[in-house]
Amino acid sequence: MHLVKVFDITVTLILTLLRIDKSDALITNLRITSTSTLNQEVKFSRDLEPDDRKVTAQYFVHLPSEFDTIVLTPTLAPSLTGREMYIVRVVHWSNNIQMNKQILPSGQQKKDEPMYNVRLNPGVVNTIEVTAVTQAQKNTLNGVNGFAAGVERWEMERFRVFISSLQQ
Repeated sequence: MHLVKVFDITVTLILTLLRIDKSDALITNLRITSTSTLNQEVKFSRDLEPDDRKVTAQYFVHLPSEFDTIVLTPTLAPSLTGREMYIVRVVHWSNNIQMNKQILPSGQQKKDEPMYNVRLNPGVVNTIEVTAVTQAQKNTLNGVNGFAAGVERWEMERFRVFISSLQQ
């Protein structure tokens, strides 16, 4: 009897950390492009989608060593940009560097598509997080599907991309 109750509580806890579907994502797409340092023509482009069920989508990308800089372009949902307050933050770090480095926007294609240039550290795994945080709409649960940790009515979406440079 007690085992069933603990199991139900655990399942409920896990399900509240999951998203219903990706139609309510704050970041609807993350485009990664890179140009070759040799001839500056775009050689790599990939669109990443939000996870269907989780608030954090994780991806692994392997690039040839000639790609030392990437451009991240998140597509922000109208439900995010239409709100009074929101923040989009891009952070980069490597497994050999202890500090996180916040990346500032380097341009903007459209209102909902800021661009971020990230210089990769060669020979290590680079971790890049793109996070959007905003106040929740009225009559919604707090935080990430109900977990607030002391903050009232907020929502979050995150992409975490691990990029490694393949040595030639």
